[in-house]
Amino acid sequence: MATAPRPTGAAETRGLVRFVKVVLVIALLAIGSFVAWLILPPTPAPLPPGATRLELRTQSTGFGARLVLQCPAAAFPDMRVSRDGSTLVFLRVGGAGGAESSTGPRGRIDPIWPPGWSARLVTGRAELVDPEGRVVAREGDVIRGLGGGNGAVCLGIGARPFVDPAR
Repeated sequence: MATAPRPTGAAETRGLVRFVKVVLVIALLAIGSFVAWLILPPTPAPLPPGATRLELRTQSTGFGARLVLQCPAAAFPDMRVSRDGSTLVFLRVGGAGGAESSTGPRGRIDPIWPPGWSARLVTGRAELVDPEGRVVAREGDVIRGLGGGNGAVCLGIGARPFVDPAR
């Protein structure tokens, strides 16, 4: 049985050059896509059928909004997700260590959420939603251990706050 001759010389070199070009194009497309994702502002997730968008204070969605260049080392107090008309609001949970009690500071907290985060009303209950459309917290839930500073919430890419569901 005769075997096909193995390419040698110029034919082998052309095949290798073609392979290297394909690998470089794929690598450049991957790097370009990542850079575009990184510097383009995230957008809020689409509303599910029957949902109503609520107002939520968010950070600027300008160029490079996903880049966290500096995050002040501060912490928000524990806060309960609530609703005031068409606005998602956050109420300080008072007491030692954030535990519910009749003592401790109370009142409204006004965090500035990362770009792309949104709030919506679904079947009569408010929800805090990340840019990918995942529900992070619902009305009545308590958000704990949230970091940030100067009013801005700082979360790493894909990070989510700790949430105690409402009882």
